[in-house]
Amino acid sequence: MSRKYIKQVNETNFIYPNNQIAEYDVDIIHNINNFSVSGTVTNFTATTVNTTGITFQMSYTWESNTAETFVMDNGDESLLSVHCMLPNQVYFKPWRLVHNVSVPLPYNTYSGSTTFTILPSDFGVGSLSNGDYYFEFRFIGKRAIYPVCANYTVSTIITPTPTPTPTPTVGPTPTPTPTPTPTPDNFTTGVTLNVTDTGYIKYNKSGVGTVYYNLTSLGNVVLTDCLDCSSIQVGIPFADLANYTIVNCGNPCGGVTPTPTPTPTTSYTNYSVERYLCQFPGCLFVNMTTALLPSTHTPQYGNFYVPDNPDGYVYKLIATTVSTGLQLLTVSNYASCQDACVV
Repeated sequence: MSRKYIKQVNETNFIYPNNQIAEYDVDIIHNINNFSVSGTVTNFTATTVNTTGITFQMSYTWESNTAETFVMDNGDESLLSVHCMLPNQVYFKPWRLVHNVSVPLPYNTYSGSTTFTILPSDFGVGSLSNGDYYFEFRFIGKRAIYPVCANYTVSTIITPTPTPTPTPTVGPTPTPTPTPTPTPDNFTTGVTLNVTDTGYIKYNKSGVGTVYYNLTSLGNVVLTDCLDCSSIQVGIPFADLANYTIVNCGNPCGGVTPTPTPTPTTSYTNYSVERYLCQFPGCLFVNMTTALLPSTHTPQYGNFYVPDNPDGYVYKLIATTVSTGLQLLTVSNYASCQDACVV
């Protein structure tokens, strides 16, 4: 409790020479309440999890600490409010208000439990997804709030697929008689780019399809793949996009490429995965995407896989899907994102 003294004002009358007399027997004090409410949250967990809504339950304790409390117009005492941000929505303020708690009588200390549900419509999205949900529990006083922050990881949402069966073989169909395969005239090798800002590009590679490539150095960079020069473009959906100009489209890839021995093409299965950016320490969720794994591999759902061509990301296996895989993964997998990133 602070004590603020107000300057003494002299008493004035009309009797000379005592027309200004200070009255020292009056002590003028202004009391300031500097105390703040506080609180704790325990047993915070999700009881129902799906794409259309997530229900949470929690226990809490609110302490007034002799601070002034916030009384609403209806006479109830406001104790706390709950605010949330989604995993894939990054913004500073405001948080989205999803729940509040008040009681009809004044208390110095109040403990209780509550349940609330967040919906896609609360955040202006079509559905909820896996990831880290961020919460701020604001214990409310008249002159200040006491914030308590937390996050809750959701990883059990599985997007249903119309037909959860492995997709057919990805890649060229093996032929009984090996025959030379002529390279199309529009495919060249030795394409030279003048890179002014590093980042990802993508292009159509002969016999493969769309390939993503990370340009990590500035100046002239030569692409050794056999590719369609006219298909080169920035590497969307990556966030780090390159800035470049095409210096020349190189030379024809060499015409006919013989196939010495026909071997069966590896069969792959498509999976829904979560893509995480490797950071040290920790990992950052980026988006949902699709990936490929050999059909002979036993999937380890919930584990983190390393891509066949390391690109700074790791991929968490969620479920099979009928959508075409965009990223080829190795069978190496790890229980934690951090262990996968070390590889």
